This record gives sequence, structure tokens and C-alpha cells, in this order.
Amino acid sequence: MSKCTCMFITVLTSIVLTGCHPTEPVTAGTDVASLLIDAPDQAYQQEYNDLIRSFRRKDTIELSSIFTIQASIKLIEHQASPYIVYGVSIRQVRSVMKDVTFSFMLEPSMIARLQTPKVFYTNVMDKRSIVLDPQVIHTYEETLPLPLAQAKLDPAFMNEYSQLRVKVSWKTEDGKLHTYYQSLRGVPAAELEDYLNQHKL
Repeated sequence: MSKCTCMFITVLTSIVLTGCHPTEPVTAGTDVASLLIDAPDQAYQQEYNDLIRSFRRKDTIELSSIFTIQASIKLIEHQASPYIVYGVSIRQVRSVMKDVTFSFMLEPSMIARLQTPKVFYTNVMDKRSIVLDPQVIHTYEETLPLPLAQAKLDPAFMNEYSQLRVKVSWKTEDGKLHTYYQSLRGVPAAELEDYLNQHKL
């Protein structure tokens, strides 16, 4: 099965989140409790809710000293329908990271703008144990494709679609658990920018 096919199966079989979804970005004044979810899987629920809470925090988090986070955004066509695809990666790993949990989320307000049930990805339900070792593998990437056909490409969409919040948890070789958050903007491909400019409101 191709990587592209697997990616779309993941979207179709993902958990549909419940709760109130905002139409504006999460800020210090947002009622975060209204955005939290109850999900069948407790680990999934925790990852989602941790990222929701982290959007509200305004503390400055220093860049990690042992890896970098990069994000790209591209346009693909699947069965004649346009999809916006977010690729977020851990790169330049400089020390061993064991049991890596990797989650990321768009601005929650993008749920309404994309008219989709989720703007969130996590590998927490993956049964594989992810180990990043600079001597063996030092790059790890996950993707999230989202449909564009019904999206509201208004000025708010254009301002927010590239904003992401990432959470990485891992254990060092001594067994200590570390958790890291980072906000960043994904880099859009030229084809995506052309599409958005042609179809924006």
C-alpha cells in the first residue's frame, strides 16, 4: 500500500472529536475548558488537551538543544479533490530519544474554517516504539492531510493556516521523561500558495 493511500486511510479512520470549536484563535481570554475533549483513548485525549492548553500559554519556550522542528505545507489532489497536507518533522537529532511521542495541532479555529472534525495529529496510539538515534536515524516526520473543498478561504484562514503547535515527549537513556512544546509556522509550497490566492474570498 502506498504512503499516500495510507495517509488518507488514516484521515478516514481517525477519531471524531467532540466539543465546542472556536472560530477565533485561542488567546489568553479563550475559555479553554470548552475546547477540551473526551475521547475513547485516554492517551489520545491527554495529547489533544495538552496541546489545547499550551496554545493559551504565553511563556517563551527556548528552542530544543538536541533537535529542531520543521513544518511544510503542500497541496495534493486525491480523487479530484484538493487536500492541504501538513508535514511536521523532528530533524537534526543530536542525542538518543526513546519512546518518542509526537503530536501537533493547527489553530483550533481552523476546524470551522476547514469544516473538518479535527486539525490534530498524534502518534500516541501507534504501537511502535519510536527511537531516534543520531548514529542510525535522526529525522522523523508525520503528515496530516485535510480537505480543502469546503474550506472558507477568508482573510483569517490566510493568516492562520500555517500556524502550528507541536508537542514532543521522549525518554533519555537514563529513563528520564522530557516534554517539549514549540509554536511555529509551516512553510507553504508554491503550488499551495497559488491555489489559495486563486480561491480566497
